[in-house]
Amino acid sequence: MRTAETLRPATNRQTSTSVGAGGTGLFTLLWLVFLAALVFDPERLDAVWLWFRELPVIGQVVGWLLFLPLVVGLVIWQAPWALWIRVTLIVLVALLNVIVFSPKPSNE
Repeated sequence: MRTAETLRPATNRQTSTSVGAGGTGLFTLLWLVFLAALVFDPERLDAVWLWFRELPVIGQVVGWLLFLPLVVGLVIWQAPWALWIRVTLIVLVALLNVIVFSPKPSNE
């Protein structure tokens, strides 16, 4: 017989799975927008970077904390490296970000 205490961890797992799915969906959407801008309007990424850099320091800190993978993508885009290196690194960061945020299957 399962008691209320043995059911509580299952509820927590369900909540973390929902949050993981939401994080995956949000970052997948943001990365698709980022990659679309990269392909169709690269100057837009430059404008976003300039806008981000002009934010007050507290806004930049919050942006780094909330959107770390995307800001890393912008930093890579601004780097003076060859285009193929920048695009490869951005795609790798995007894939790693989506994989890390993907919900893991439960072991039940």
